[in-house]
Amino acid sequence: MEIRKMNKLTKDKDITPDSNIPSAIVLTDRKNANITGILELYSSGETEIKAKTSLGNLKITGQNLKPERLDLDAKVLDVSGEIESLSYYGTSAGKSWLKRIFK
Repeated sequence: MEIRKMNKLTKDKDITPDSNIPSAIVLTDRKNANITGILELYSSGETEIKAKTSLGNLKITGQNLKPERLDLDAKVLDVSGEIESLSYYGTSAGKSWLKRIFK
């Protein structure tokens, strides 16, 4: 795995999404994923990878998962393996319903 700068792996935390940082997921043949907008890598294992992105916490599940490249300066993560799902969890994107009511 190529690593230019890697933060200390930390426990999952709720984050406020940052729409100023571009984010994209490109999945190729369910075997390779290129993800931009990566802010921190929480955990990495053969069946699950968790990361903090500009749009919220992201969980990737599958088999034989391997982070091939992590570049936090460029905010990019490349993952290989048998990818079964990619899902955001924890903090929902946007404002809470309370904040929307009391603008």
